[in-house]
This record gives sequence, structure tokens and C-alpha cells, in this order.
Amino acid sequence: MPATMSNLDEMQSALHRDVGVMPPALKGQVPLLRDLLADARGEALEALFTRANQSEGELLEAAAWLWARTLQAPDAVEQLESLEVGEG
Repeated sequence: MPATMSNLDEMQSALHRDVGVMPPALKGQVPLLRDLLADARGEALEALFTRANQSEGELLEAAAWLWARTLQAPDAVEQLESLEVGEG
């Protein structure tokens, strides 16, 4: 599923909205998440997670947390697990 501008805008909105409830262990990843989202324009969602996976484990975890917050759906974890992310 390609990440549309809408997906990325929603993720950026969720980051702005939910940064206050982000787990403390992930808050240090906020600047990297912002950069990741800015660099991901026009890429597939899987590419965003692959890039996060190549950086740091915590960045991938923060991106997954943000995607789940964006979806705000009970099956968010299942959708994350269905992504094919390359090994870093």
C-alpha cells in the first residue's frame, strides 16, 4: 500500500497531537521521526518502515507506535505485523 500524502499528513498530525502521550523511552526519537516523515514523501509505507529499521531499533518502534496512533484501530498491531520490512 503506497503511503499517500494523506497517510503521511495523518502521521505528522498524530505525532504533533500525541507527542505528549508518547512513551518516555520513545520521546528522544521525535526529531528523527519528523525527519523520517519529511523524507518519506511519495514513498510506500513499507519504505518508511524499512528506512526506520535501518536507522535504530527505537526509531522503528517509535514509527510503529505512531502508525498505530494514526490508525487508532484495534487491529493496528495486525496491520503493522503484515508489513514486509527489510532487515537493516
